[in-house]
This record gives sequence, structure tokens and C-alpha cells, in this order.
Amino acid sequence: MRKEKDSLGEIDVEKDKLWGASTQRNLQNCL
Repeated sequence: MRKEKDSLGEIDVEKDKLWGASTQRNLQNCL
């Protein structure tokens, strides 16, 4: 896991994923 930052704060994203914090938040909210 790696830490990504956006306007809402920090979030963990898997190291092998190519997206950032905003996309990770959207994925978590939709699933």
C-alpha cells in the first residue's frame, strides 16, 4: 500500500494500481 493525498486528506492505494486518491475514494464509495 502507498499513501495518496487529495483535498479530502490521505488514503491508502495498492502499490500496483495506477490511480490516485480521488479514484480510490470513488471505488470505495461505489462498491
